[in-house]
Amino acid sequence: MYKYSYRNKIYSIVSCTEKDIPSHTERVLSYWKSTDTDIKKQYQLLESCIKVNTAFKVLDETNNCCGCLYWKPLTKTDYTVYFAWYKNFIIVGIDLDYIYKYTSCQFIYYMPHQRHTLSYKALLTEQNTRIFYNSNEPIKLDITNYKFNNIYKRYFLDKKIKEI
Repeated sequence: MYKYSYRNKIYSIVSCTEKDIPSHTERVLSYWKSTDTDIKKQYQLLESCIKVNTAFKVLDETNNCCGCLYWKPLTKTDYTVYFAWYKNFIIVGIDLDYIYKYTSCQFIYYMPHQRHTLSYKALLTEQNTRIFYNSNEPIKLDITNYKFNNIYKRYFLDKKIKEI
């Protein structure tokens, strides 16, 4: 378990379990239904991440979930994200610190469920978006680029979040 401190609050990064899937996905279930997403397939993908221990959540000191990430490695440096949710950018900063320190991830791939509403717009470049719209390939995010580094600096380093 990895722990972080911010403003006298403790946040922990722990592995997800299959029991977490319904509560994590309740936020997007109506969205998935409205876009004809294959919900059964999505659940299977999330379960597969849990089985290989590549799904984790950030809990606050009262064990409330503040964010979660379900992903799997494609190669040593490339990961596919199947589901991610964060309460705020402080939690994104904690997550990025964990990723930078404890994984070899450099590129994240994700496939949006809809073409007209792209998540993580702040992290996209014109090239990411153009490739997705023109070839229907997953969006590739370089977590070492200036946009991620700026978020990490602004929401982790500048906020003086500490790993404990």
